[in-house]
Amino acid sequence: MTEPDLEAAARTAAEHVAAAAAASAGRRPRVRPSRPGALRPDTPEGVCANCGAQLMGPVCHACGQHADLYKRPVWRLIADGVSDLFALDGRAARTVWEMMAFPGRVTRAYLKGQRGRFIPPFRLYLIASLAFFLILPLVNTAGPMTGYDPEGGQIARERLDEALAAGDMTPEGHRAATQAIDALGVFDPRNRTVTPAGPAAGEESGAADAQDAAPEPSDEAPAPGRPSTPEPDNRTVFTFNMDEGLNPAAIEALRRTFVPEEFGLPTDSVTGSRAARTFIANRLERLASRPDRWAAESLAWAPRIMFVMVPLFAVLLGLAYAWRRGFLYFDHLITALHFHAAIFMAMLAAMVISLATGPGWAMLAFFMYAHIYLYRLLRVVYSTGRVQAVMRVAALDAAYGFLILLGMAAIVLLGAVSV
Repeated sequence: MTEPDLEAAARTAAEHVAAAAAASAGRRPRVRPSRPGALRPDTPEGVCANCGAQLMGPVCHACGQHADLYKRPVWRLIADGVSDLFALDGRAARTVWEMMAFPGRVTRAYLKGQRGRFIPPFRLYLIASLAFFLILPLVNTAGPMTGYDPEGGQIARERLDEALAAGDMTPEGHRAATQAIDALGVFDPRNRTVTPAGPAAGEESGAADAQDAAPEPSDEAPAPGRPSTPEPDNRTVFTFNMDEGLNPAAIEALRRTFVPEEFGLPTDSVTGSRAARTFIANRLERLASRPDRWAAESLAWAPRIMFVMVPLFAVLLGLAYAWRRGFLYFDHLITALHFHAAIFMAMLAAMVISLATGPGWAMLAFFMYAHIYLYRLLRVVYSTGRVQAVMRVAALDAAYGFLILLGMAAIVLLGAVSV
């Protein structure tokens, strides 16, 4: 047998071995036939086009490049790219189950070199965050996640009226409680409209006439069981709708506050340059008229800000274990990636559970799971004692909670700038 025949036989054997190994691992071998093209490698057949090493199989043993030329239909290229990105094979179920059920086990095994059995941490984080932020807009945040019950609000108003009639509540307390219930009406999925207490625009004249016709107030105390008549509230009625924003009267009042000179009002009580105040007024008017756009832009910024939070959490882990030798920033970053991937998946589970149990129990379960997960993560990965783990969880909770608040503020501001 000649040397070329031996090389061909060796290549065939290597390909069969690779196919058998892939089949035994639960992955079917991918066949990537290439079409002939005008541009061909400068190296002869059987030689790696990248480094020039003699090929012994479909993958170069020297540089790791695949021998395929990828001259295939575009849809095959897209399918292969998606498959390479997610690689949802048998490792996915093993990684997700062990990571969620046994906090710290996957991280410790990965850092100790057992990496072939699990999805790479960065890919796992991308999959978890992508799934969360894709499903989040589909969840009706004005429904079960907020827990607003329109019938419960009506019952609360009736109880307040009964308490006021019985003399158990002052008119001021009744007015404040009613306004609070009206403010929660923004979460009502039926209309998403909030109207603070006060006379409507068409009722202002009638309210004034009624006030003029009302009897003069007396110093006598009201009879027991009879509530005193609340003073009329002549404030301007502002309505807010999630789709249409503030009503024109509210937007005009907002602009009048920043640039009163546009309405012929004195500017004695206003400080700052008119150009800056005009810019702020224009921006606020745009946000007030398009709150849905503001929410969409803020949601688009959320994955990017959370991606920045991962290395920051790794920095906090490094500070918490600065005295421990042998743990590098790489180790803390892998731990942070696994922690955030587990948190995203737990939030997805909480959203699903809330559809059946309501937001209260689901959020409580998520809060407890997140802290228990972090406690077990520190115990398993860093071999931390019980008391020290509890102390570090409290410290990380406070520090990272502050960073989360800053991140949420950045999301809102960046969303406002992007509108």
